[in-house]
Amino acid sequence: MNFSSDWNFPVPNVTFPDYVFDSPSATSPHVPILWDAEDPEGLQLTYHDYVTQSKRLAAGLRKAGLVPGERVLVFSRNTTSFPVLLMGIILAGGIFTGANPDYTASELAHQLRDAKPKFLFCEPENRKVALDAAGLSDMRPNQVFDYNYRQSLSQPPEHGTQQVALLLATEEEGEELYKNRDASEMNPDRTIALNYSSGTTGLPKGVEISHRNQVANTEALIHLVKLDPEYGPKNKRTTVLLFWPMFHAMAQTLLIMSMKRGNAIYVMRKFNFREMLQNIQKFRVTDLVLVPPIVINMVKDPQVQGFDLSSVERVSCGAAPLSRQMCEEFEKLWPKGNVYVKQGWGMTESTSLLTSWGNNERPDPASVGRLAPNVEVKVVDENGGPLEENQSGQFLVRGPNITKGYWNRPHDTQETISPDGWLKTGDIGYIDADGKVFIMDRLKEMIKVKGNQVAPAELEAVLLSHDSIADAAVIGVQRYDRPFSTTAMNTRGHLSFYTLGTSLEIYDFVKVKVIRYKWLDGGIQFVDSIPKNPSGKILRKVLRESAARAQKPAFIGGKL
Repeated sequence: MNFSSDWNFPVPNVTFPDYVFDSPSATSPHVPILWDAEDPEGLQLTYHDYVTQSKRLAAGLRKAGLVPGERVLVFSRNTTSFPVLLMGIILAGGIFTGANPDYTASELAHQLRDAKPKFLFCEPENRKVALDAAGLSDMRPNQVFDYNYRQSLSQPPEHGTQQVALLLATEEEGEELYKNRDASEMNPDRTIALNYSSGTTGLPKGVEISHRNQVANTEALIHLVKLDPEYGPKNKRTTVLLFWPMFHAMAQTLLIMSMKRGNAIYVMRKFNFREMLQNIQKFRVTDLVLVPPIVINMVKDPQVQGFDLSSVERVSCGAAPLSRQMCEEFEKLWPKGNVYVKQGWGMTESTSLLTSWGNNERPDPASVGRLAPNVEVKVVDENGGPLEENQSGQFLVRGPNITKGYWNRPHDTQETISPDGWLKTGDIGYIDADGKVFIMDRLKEMIKVKGNQVAPAELEAVLLSHDSIADAAVIGVQRYDRPFSTTAMNTRGHLSFYTLGTSLEIYDFVKVKVIRYKWLDGGIQFVDSIPKNPSGKILRKVLRESAARAQKPAFIGGKL
């Protein structure tokens, strides 16, 4: 059977720039909308500067030879100028794509070869990597521009450097371009961004995001928060802390929604746990969008008790499942019982959003919410046959926020998206009679043990319920021609002593909580940290490679 959202409405038929520029901030154009968390007095972005500089950059890119449909890659940490780069590229008729600023030259070169951008924007600190990557991908040095995040884009560039500021046209030229955009650029289905998939199971792929995708995604989120009868006064005091990397789809969603609502946004250059806590306290942050590793750290790290988090009103969490117990422990950080973790589900291919909760609804900690506005879902078995309520299978999704495909990968697109728009998510779960969605795990990550399916997320939740385990990941390994599971852990307390005794303790801890075929018979390995991508997803392929290289684990199959 098909499952539909409880909330459905027409998506505005407008371009992404027109949609974002029409925000409450337009009534106070010279009031800051974005602050740098490190230097809030010195580094700010007003609505006027955002709009004006975006238009100037767009006109300048066109003068520099950018043809509509060509790509521009931004290789940068979070800055108050990043939104201008994003919007300027799109206004020019270009396609924005962002890359992880921690990439090596070879990793960046893969994306350069795939996206084939006309220009590459970077910061001085990663200019060398950018130039090295350009050399590996047949990109010329004169296509690489950098910008100093401590300066406005409109400030004169340093002498002798090729900076983004050199590309800015005049205000008049920017307005002229904006008013005379070509009809093809205004097409709501035009691709405006390539957001690369996380690459947890293979090389990252460019996911094509259109004007319509971005508008539909943002409208869905805003519709949900407006369900709260106290939306007006709450929205006026909403303060957002943005530490997600802006090259990532979720950061773009949070940024765009906050701008559209006229909320105060404080931007962190990159994530740092202690600095996050300091900023929540300093700026009286009301809204947090987290990933499970941060939630787990907030539960287990004693330094959290030293910060005033009382301003927080709403917490969302996505990217990977959280157990009910972990949610409940996290919520105890607010003794008044007025803060709940609202888990959500989404993916790069859905522009970020697939499920959420109404802002006036108390969440079920075991669920990732209800279907987001305008989203449809089918649950299917291994053969593609339809399943009913409370039956587990793979989720197929359809809606106006779903990508039209993968950049230059027609085969992958055809394999993933059906002709009538159903996208295979690769996620396994079910929908109950009340319409709540439950995610069990990724299809590719399920471990088969003697014909039984084992969800790594379930075992990870069990491991994390141990007071001394700070983080954990479970993978499937093949030993002695039989399938096993194994775990990698970053530990605190007495478990920091990596002894056989502690391995046995962990094994027995799990053994009494799950059925026999879920025991950690593949082995237990200790590591300093769990490898994850910037959105907090476990890089299981890295763990599998490590397990393949490793010698005998600390403990195997309950026997020495």
